[in-house]
Amino acid sequence: MTIVLSHRLQWLADRVHGPSVADIGTDHALLPIYLIQSGRCTSAIASDVAAGPCRSAAENVQRYGLRRVISVRQGNGLATIRPGEVDTVVIAGMGGATASEILRACPEVVDTLGRVLIQPMNASGAVRQWLLDAGFTLKEEAVVTEEGRFYEVLSAERGTAPDAAYERYRGHPEEMRFAVHYGPFLLTADDAVTRAYFQQLWKKLREQLQQVRQGTSASALRRAEDLEAHMAFIARWHPVG
Repeated sequence: MTIVLSHRLQWLADRVHGPSVADIGTDHALLPIYLIQSGRCTSAIASDVAAGPCRSAAENVQRYGLRRVISVRQGNGLATIRPGEVDTVVIAGMGGATASEILRACPEVVDTLGRVLIQPMNASGAVRQWLLDAGFTLKEEAVVTEEGRFYEVLSAERGTAPDAAYERYRGHPEEMRFAVHYGPFLLTADDAVTRAYFQQLWKKLREQLQQVRQGTSASALRRAEDLEAHMAFIARWHPVG
């Protein structure tokens, strides 16, 4: 029986290249199993910090007869991986700050990676900032829907030059801040899902602004100005309102 992935995991799986991959926070090991079944990888590491998910992962790996090619490991983040053991790391279903911290905590492993695929549950800007700081080039990003919810998905490769995705924003610190926050490829995407995503974001910002405007403190005024700047920036790229 072939594994069927969710939309967000399928997007990530389609961008895995190379013989070996590590899935951090693997849960049931569905992604590694699919990658082996589809022939995209010849070996994989399914890693999770908690014992329960590791047990579920090991049971699934056993069920599909893949114990010799999928290693299930319990541990924190990239600490379960030896430098050079895999070329690609996938981190899906975690907050962006947590994903960034996992990557930041093991530079000796990160230095040997060629590709990073991330699906942050929030704070995607923290992921993009880490990618920039760590010398990775953002290659693709998209918004996918699953059970009525929007998810951002990102693909990055180790780069040797400044990330071209941000070229138009260089020299403009405020615009660069927003581009890192919202995603340079997402800002220029013209598909219906991405447009709907930004419409939703803009409406949430408007609701926040209405609440903040009830305050009169200096911090409330600064927050209102920042929210207005975010809304104006989004409106430059996507229809809102």
